[in-house]
Amino acid sequence: MGTETGGVLRAQADDTAEVAVGPIAPADDLDAAIEAHHRRLTGLAFVMCGDRELAEDLVAEAYARVWPKVRDRQVDTLLPYLRRAVVNQVQGSRRRRVLERRETEHRRRESTPPTRFEAGVDDQLSLLAALQQLPLDQRTVVVLRHVEDLSEHETAAVLRIPEGTVKSRLARGLAALRDLLEDPGDQSEGDAP
Repeated sequence: MGTETGGVLRAQADDTAEVAVGPIAPADDLDAAIEAHHRRLTGLAFVMCGDRELAEDLVAEAYARVWPKVRDRQVDTLLPYLRRAVVNQVQGSRRRRVLERRETEHRRRESTPPTRFEAGVDDQLSLLAALQQLPLDQRTVVVLRHVEDLSEHETAAVLRIPEGTVKSRLARGLAALRDLLEDPGDQSEGDAP
């Protein structure tokens, strides 16, 4: 009826699924969280840092840093803890990788624009470029609120800052994005007599 694997008693529910009926090892908890949330966490890191390879590296480093806490069962809710670890990794990497970022942006500016394969690509590239110009604290709040779709309360909890700070950073970040994304042609039309 049931089997014991790794100290965990598992029972077959109906020939198709196994249900854990005993304590799950910490590695299983982290493995399940990684399987369920890796893409979303990598997306969060990517939108914050603008580099897919770096985003993958930062998420992997976040997993490595979270593992000792998970192993020692010091983490109550794993997804918020992982999300915060990813945000910390991105923020820390920014300080360590300023020169790498400058070189990457320089190469990106010199490259030819990508072929248009869908209508929104140019807008997405413009938005991503504008996001990269925001200060890291504003960019982090904008990404958590509008990409990760967290509430102000959840964003404040992830960043360990007051909700009022989330609101002010979000307002400043969105205003800066609007300014960065405004079409220069629209401004000249408004200035014409």
